[in-house]
Amino acid sequence: MAQTPIKLITTTELESLLQTHRSQERLLELVHGEVVEKMPTEIHGKLAALIAYFFLTFIRNGNIAAHVGVEVRHEASDDPYNSRIPDVSIRLTNQPPMISGAVPMFPDLAVEIQSPQDRPHHMREKALYYLQHGSHVIWLIYPQARRVEICSLRENHLVIRSIETGGILDAGNVLPGFSLALDELFADI
Repeated sequence: MAQTPIKLITTTELESLLQTHRSQERLLELVHGEVVEKMPTEIHGKLAALIAYFFLTFIRNGNIAAHVGVEVRHEASDDPYNSRIPDVSIRLTNQPPMISGAVPMFPDLAVEIQSPQDRPHHMREKALYYLQHGSHVIWLIYPQARRVEICSLRENHLVIRSIETGGILDAGNVLPGFSLALDELFADI
């Protein structure tokens, strides 16, 4: 018996769904035309808040024009089948923040924190997608392993630098001079 094909939807249809149903309380992403619900855990939320705090402190102290967000929706104008919600994002801009709808570009830096159902290869696929659509640096955080992968793009290939216990995180050219000891990030985890 043949399976019924999954009906793919567009970002416009997702926006309509979010506006007309009670799904506003849920974190729904559009991944290659399929709606996927994000299911963050408490440790996930704690790490996202800490990372946003460290970024905001650095940005405010350096008087840098940027928006730091937690769970902000981003879309690429040339891709109607993806609407993604990085756990933490930085967008370098002096423009006012968006007050409705998705940000029509991907952040300069995005952070994804592993949830129990996330597999490393899926997280790396997400990082590659972000980088191919305008992001410059991606952090993939693995709380249980106490490890972070810093991802960038070179000749359309994903480049991964793994930071282990005792290492220092950086934000590359997005926030020159920013550093965060991995042990400090995981101190209360």
